[in-house]
Amino acid sequence: MFELIFLIVYLLILLLYFFTSSGFTIILHLFLLVFGLVFSIFIINKITKSRNPVKAKIYFGFILSFLIFSLILFFWFLGDHRTIDDKGLTTAIIIFPTIYFFALISFITGIVLSVKRKKRRDFDYNLKPLFWIIHVLILITVLVFFYNSIIFNFAKLSKSENICDLSIGFSLPTSRFPGDGSYMFKPLSKASCLVEIGITKADEDICKDVCSYFDKSSDVKEMCMYNYMDRCYNWVAVAKKDVNVCIKEHNMGIDAGPYCVNNLAATIGDPSVCEVFEMDSGYFEPRKKGIDTIHYKQPLSVDYCISNIVANWWKRETNQDMDYLCNIIKDNEIKQQCIEETNNPKHLVD
Repeated sequence: MFELIFLIVYLLILLLYFFTSSGFTIILHLFLLVFGLVFSIFIINKITKSRNPVKAKIYFGFILSFLIFSLILFFWFLGDHRTIDDKGLTTAIIIFPTIYFFALISFITGIVLSVKRKKRRDFDYNLKPLFWIIHVLILITVLVFFYNSIIFNFAKLSKSENICDLSIGFSLPTSRFPGDGSYMFKPLSKASCLVEIGITKADEDICKDVCSYFDKSSDVKEMCMYNYMDRCYNWVAVAKKDVNVCIKEHNMGIDAGPYCVNNLAATIGDPSVCEVFEMDSGYFEPRKKGIDTIHYKQPLSVDYCISNIVANWWKRETNQDMDYLCNIIKDNEIKQQCIEETNNPKHLVD
């Protein structure tokens, strides 16, 4: 009866722990640790008095401790605790160390009691059903914990974007910003999966659908487009060495086409890519109202694009055709900067 009451109370606290993100969550965390330790020692104390072999008792203590305390970790990552977990510091400094510490105490207690009571034969107790139950629960917990990673890697190995549809992601009331959500099931998990497949297959048609499952007017869709869809188009353009991919990206409503062109030119080291900016085609007219046109026009410059090639190839420790590239720049200020990059790169120490 005690065991059943404990499980119900423990589950309710875990649910509260999952849904909250405040100082109260840390109090719940400490309560779960103490509560879990008391329960594990209570059960271990009972089992060590049975007729089972010492090894079976020790192993039981280990898997019971692992299950109880891994559930705390599971529900922590199932939630969104960014409001109290700045840059993951709370997870690193409080959550992991305390869980490991209490789990270790529980396991060591199990070893001590098992060895001390190796000759106890108070009653018969078949541990096999408990072993099966605990093993199944641990397996389910581990599979759910790594579910999105399994889907991601399977999709990557099979190069199938359709598998990405199996990704799970959701936000919570505790989520503050677009794209925030469960640590374990991030809202942008599917987008991340599609980006990887799009780049692997060098297929911009996949990039087009990266953020299609979000509402058109949602903030998270805009964030997805500028962070995930943009990255997909950028590296597909590089893989295909095709500036037209950047134009397609811009036509999707992402005012990042010029940056895609600059990235393509700088990565493959081809100044001819920059010539797209000389075409009077309106390819890269701003699609979004209110955009900073002064900041926007700079990357539209052929000279700026060429200077990016120079800077990028210097980082690769090669000066191949650097003088030539600097000399074809028309803007005197940008040309001077290019020459300075070539003769005395900023990233090198005098």
